[in-house]
Amino acid sequence: MKNFVIGLLLSSLGLFVGAGNAISAEPSLTGPGGILDQLYGLGNVSRIDDDIDQIWSPANGNATAVAKFAAYSQNVGYIPDLNGDNNFDESFVSLFDVSTNGVDLGGPSSAFDSGNVNFLWAVHPSGAPLWTSLPSENSDSLDHMVTWLITGGEAAGNYVIAWEDLPGGGDRDFNDIVLEVSVSAVQIPAAVWLFASGLLGLIGLARRKTG
Repeated sequence: MKNFVIGLLLSSLGLFVGAGNAISAEPSLTGPGGILDQLYGLGNVSRIDDDIDQIWSPANGNATAVAKFAAYSQNVGYIPDLNGDNNFDESFVSLFDVSTNGVDLGGPSSAFDSGNVNFLWAVHPSGAPLWTSLPSENSDSLDHMVTWLITGGEAAGNYVIAWEDLPGGGDRDFNDIVLEVSVSAVQIPAAVWLFASGLLGLIGLARRKTG
């Protein structure tokens, strides 16, 4: 009987270790064979700088869950700046929930429309605070979202936004929930649009000075 109990404990320990290995062996977001590579090919995505993916211009489009590796379920949505004051103190607009784990989830998916106002992307994990694309709006003041532009393949022109769902930076794997987003109003984040507009203005000014 004693040997049976010891064997049972060892078997349980083996299962626990196996489960730990399974968690650690989940695909990375950016590595070869990882989530981005499986879905789009690493040569078809380009990282957007963290400073310019925080506030998004008015847009409508579609958001689709393409991967998730997290114990928490994830409620995906956005926060529109209805007051136009850049405080983003308005209510979270929920799009859909994601509970299953894996790559290429086949959805869920939802259309969205921010109206004529800027907005933040946001996710609300079942066991953690709501996180947004703007670090200053997060309870730990950290960046919980990273963004890629899809530059090739069938999804070219769309974005991938990927999230870390634990407070304090978590494990920084950004594969807790991964979304593909299409936008039809303005196809670049707001800060990129402002930067491009300013650059065009400077070019025009330089031409006038040299003309």
